[in-house]
Parts: sequence; structure tokens; C-alpha cells
Amino acid sequence: MPNFSRRSMWHQSGASQVSDILIHSETSRRLVQGLHSLIYATMLLLAGMAPASAASVCPPVDTIQRGSEVSFDVLDTRTLHRAFALGFNLEWKTFQTELWRDEAHTVDENVVRMLAQFPQLVYRYPGGSVANFLDLNLSLGDRKFRPEQRAVTWSKPEGMRFGLSEYLGFLDEIKGRSWLVVNLFGRLEGVQSIEVLAPKWEALAQRLKMEGAPERIELGNELYLDRYAMTPESYAERVNAAATVFRRYLPDARFVVGLSDFDGKRYTKERYNHLLLKNLKLDGIEFAQHSYYDGPPGGPPVPNRLRAVCRTIQQIRESGVSDPVVWITEHARWPGGKTSDPGWKELWPLSNNLEAAISVADYVIASSTLPEVRGAFLHSLSGSTGPWAFYMRNDGVFYPSALASMFGVLYELASSDIIPTRTITTKSQGHSGEYDTRGIVLRMHSNDHWALLAINRSNQTIDARVMIPSLSSKNVSARKKMVSSSSVNANNSIQQQARLEPRTSTEDVAFNEAGAARIFLKPYSISFIEFVPSQSDRSEKQLK
Repeated sequence: MPNFSRRSMWHQSGASQVSDILIHSETSRRLVQGLHSLIYATMLLLAGMAPASAASVCPPVDTIQRGSEVSFDVLDTRTLHRAFALGFNLEWKTFQTELWRDEAHTVDENVVRMLAQFPQLVYRYPGGSVANFLDLNLSLGDRKFRPEQRAVTWSKPEGMRFGLSEYLGFLDEIKGRSWLVVNLFGRLEGVQSIEVLAPKWEALAQRLKMEGAPERIELGNELYLDRYAMTPESYAERVNAAATVFRRYLPDARFVVGLSDFDGKRYTKERYNHLLLKNLKLDGIEFAQHSYYDGPPGGPPVPNRLRAVCRTIQQIRESGVSDPVVWITEHARWPGGKTSDPGWKELWPLSNNLEAAISVADYVIASSTLPEVRGAFLHSLSGSTGPWAFYMRNDGVFYPSALASMFGVLYELASSDIIPTRTITTKSQGHSGEYDTRGIVLRMHSNDHWALLAINRSNQTIDARVMIPSLSSKNVSARKKMVSSSSVNANNSIQQQARLEPRTSTEDVAFNEAGAARIFLKPYSISFIEFVPSQSDRSEKQLK
């Protein structure tokens, strides 16, 4: 779950309320260092886009520039990622309450059918904050006799009917990938000692040895938050102890540790992360970050959160990790306001409407350009009545939110090579990040076709150039899959369940000798355009 107390996170980050896409002095001082940065900086220099420091660069921010026309230009055919992992933060409590069917002993068939369209997604279980209070060993055995556990303050204790075995069975149904968050804290009532937790870790490790190890084991969730009162040294001690126990039974287990993404009352994020990294004793450890964006005051603009990730990567490198691996294990568009606001619930629709879907696509496209970031998991896959609902329900009927509709387009990112791309954008039509569009060129795994994944945040159709030198003088068929509406607040409804369903279209496009062609992005849209080679020569459509 997100940190509902992060009311001043934006201002603590040091960025102004209206973030500039171009490089700031703060960015220049603290951006990512390392070999990949040198390569990327060289590419920018060759493209006439020298950053403030050629040896430090934050690609998601630095590869957007303002210009007189919109353009998406391949900078280099070097692959940033063979694929970028997409997934969900699966929140156990609300998922069990709304999506688990006790009588059928299965997840709601509508949800299974919808998610089965997206194989190989990652499902982070049992979610965020609840993971710090649950004993997964008590989720095993006969469902009727599983002990009650209390994982949230707003509901009574209950047994884990959607337990570990049910979770793994659900993944089998939808061909999903496993990601387990292990409790390093204790109970909702208070912290437990390592001596109390260690036998639980051991029992769980023994069970996982029989069931099969998850792809990753994340050790705790957001334990840097003030409410846990856990020092970085104490958190590191628990990480070291838990990993030792799990590796006794799962020697090849891969562990992930969360790093702070905002300043707390006792520690700045830099200080907390420094002390945590200093005290970790594990080899091959990977790291997690959480990002909430585009809904002040709790959600700064996307570029602000990207810079925060870049600074964290830099800090990991400075701790001695030469090739860090980072996962965004929670991210979402913040609906705005504060959780303490009397009318905050009224803002919830802003967390899953079309504007939210565009924000999410923007963040994912951008984070995929960081070589260290291997995937991003959307918050959340849970209930249908709270904020961030991926699916909605009315009179027992489930239907997709705008987020789910958008996922039908964004999903292509998970099965394509990601190619370094420069976006040139026109003046913003009002987005606080001060840009209208962002795009990334892809190379599809299934057929080796080139493609473009792009957003349009503005209320006007964008006439854009796409520059792919490998398609020089080629005639192609541009197959477009797109979600769009004339209203940025659009969403699906019980009356119009497919209002934002991805639409497809095809048109002939010709690339000129330089490898440039023109494409159009509709207002308020997320588009995936696959360039399918054509045999016909339509030179009259070539860009002059």
C-alpha cells in the first residue's frame, strides 16, 4: 500500500511544484553515475543534446526536449532491456474480500478471464502494508481452520482463505509470475523480535522448497516509514537474518530490499538508505522503490519521481554495488489531496480514469529507459470499490477501468526490446510536468518488427515524426492499438463497459531515406504502433 502520510514528499524532494523537463542543477549534482551513463551521455552528445554533465545523466528526464514539432527519434540501436517486467501489487485483504469466491474455491471467473490475456505478469503477494503483519504459514491447510489474522485497522481479523496455495494456483491459471513479500515486522499490534520471527521464516522457507521458490523474495514493505519506528540498522539486521534462513533451504533465492523514497521525521531518505546499505551483508541483493505521482500534494509530477529513482540508483552505486538491479514494486497515479481530507474519497475516481491511465503509461515508459530498473508493478490488483481499482463492479458485474483498458496497450512493452529514444515535445497544454508526449521505440520479440509506444497528454491531435534509421526507404503498414477519449476524465461504466476498450486501425506509412515518417496521436491517448513491412512502394507519402 502507498504511504498515506507522505503529504510533503514533493517539497522534501527539493523540486518545484512545476517541474522542468530540462536538466536542473539539482539533477546535475546527483544523477546516475556509471558506465551506462557514459554511453547514454555520448549518445545525447551525438544527437546535439548535451546534458549539464556529460558523465551523469537521468535518461527518462534528459531524453525529453522541447521543440517546434513532436518527434520520436532512435538514438542508438543498442537494447536497453530485452523486456521490461510488468505486474501488480496484489493486496491480499481487498482481493480476498471482493475477488475470491469461497463457494467455488477460486478467483472470480471474470477476473481470471481478463488477466489470462496478459501472461507472464508479476503478482506481488500478499501486497504492501498487509505483508508486514501476516504470517503466511497460517494461510496453509484447510481453509475452514486457518487462524484469524488482523492485517488492517479498518476490519476485523479473518483467516487467509486466499492463502499461499490459492495464490500459486491462481498464477497457474493465468500464467503469472510469483513475487513474495515476507514479514520482517511482526503483527499489527506491534513489532516482534528476530527470535520470534525466525521460526516463521524457517517454516515458510521449508514450504517454498516444496512448492517452488518465487522469482523474488522481497524482505519487508516500506519499513523505513516513521510509523514502524525501525532504524535502518535494525532493518538491515532483520534482512540479513531472514536471508540467511531462506538461503538455508533456497540457496538460489533472489532477495529484494526496499529503499526509502522520501524524507521521514528522523531520517532523510539519503541518510536512511546510506545506513541501510552500509549494514546489509548480502551478496547479489536487489532493491525496490515506490512511486506515486501526478496528484499533488502526495503525488509530484512524473519527472520528479524519476529523478528520485535516479538519485537512489546513484546512492546504491556509491555504496559499492557496481551493477544495481532496481524494481518499482509499487507505483500509481495519486488521486490528489490528503487522506485526512474530509472529501478525499471523492477523489478516488481520479486514480483509475483515463488521465490516471496516461500517467501510469508515462511513468512506465520512462522508467523502462533506465537500464537498472527491471520492472514496474502497478498498485493495485485488489478490490473494486476503493482507490486504484483496476476492475470495477456494479450489481455483481465486473468490467475494466480505464487502467485495465490501457494495460491492453502497455502490455506490448513486456515482450519487446526497448531502444533508446529521444522525445521532442511541443509546449505543454497544461500538464504539470510541462510536456505533452513521451514515447519509446521497441523491437518486438514475436516478429522482430519495429514499433512505437507513446502517450499524448494534450487535448489536441499530435502530428509527429518518428525516426527509425533501420526503416530507411521502407513502406510499412502501421497497425495501431490505442485507448483515447475526448475527455481526460473518461472511464468505463456499467452502461458503457467497453467505452475505452483498445481500438485498432491500420494505415500505410512510408519512411524516407533518413528513416523518418509521420504518425498521428489522438488527444488524451496511449498508442502502440507496429510497423509491419510492406512490399508496395508508396513514395508519394514519403516525408519531404
